[in-house]
Amino acid sequence: MALALPPALDRILRAVEKPGRYAGGEFGATIKAEAALRVVLSYPDLYEIGMSNAAVRILYHELNRLSDVACERVFAPARDFEAALRAAGEPLRSLETHRALSQFDVIGFSFGYELTLTNLLCILETGGVTLEAGERGPREPIVIVGGPAATNPAPLGVFADAVFMGEAEGWISEVFADLADMKRRGAGRGELLQRLQSEPAVWHRGRAQPVRRAFWRGFAACEAHTMLPVPSIRVVQDHGTV
Repeated sequence: MALALPPALDRILRAVEKPGRYAGGEFGATIKAEAALRVVLSYPDLYEIGMSNAAVRILYHELNRLSDVACERVFAPARDFEAALRAAGEPLRSLETHRALSQFDVIGFSFGYELTLTNLLCILETGGVTLEAGERGPREPIVIVGGPAATNPAPLGVFADAVFMGEAEGWISEVFADLADMKRRGAGRGELLQRLQSEPAVWHRGRAQPVRRAFWRGFAACEAHTMLPVPSIRVVQDHGTV
């Protein structure tokens, strides 16, 4: 069920190009009212490109299968929407529940290529999240980056609290279930971040060399699921995948 838009966001969407990029409410989206750990995933580009990214859709499904994790999505704002948000003093919000990004526990980026780094920073800034990892406060989200362009993690260390190296399938469910359990028992940002950074495949500024996680070979043993968000506007890869 789609949630009502905040009044300020509703007014902005009436004046920008392709409001479907930001309105949410797609068929197949997962909305959880109650969960210990709230995560928002992003491919740092426009909705039409991000919704064509297989990694975001796979991880979205994997995280929402966990009973105590709520996973939502956000993508980069186009220039007109970004300008309107800044002019109105409104934050960039998630598609599912329209929460400001600063209200999540974890922001995860699937970082596909280097030129989207400026988009990643724009998403953080317009979402109300401090750009530099070393300056984030105890109530701000943990920012974790993974994907093909994170192969050399050092340049991301200024902005990312953690950089995951390798294939997240088969890893993310176990680790994020632990994080949700810790959060349910009262753990704060520092403890959650310490748990993430203890993983061998997670690079951070205090670690010289991570151990890249090997390719996951468990797809053949998994059930096929089709209940994923259906884009509300035409996307770049406008076809089914097998």
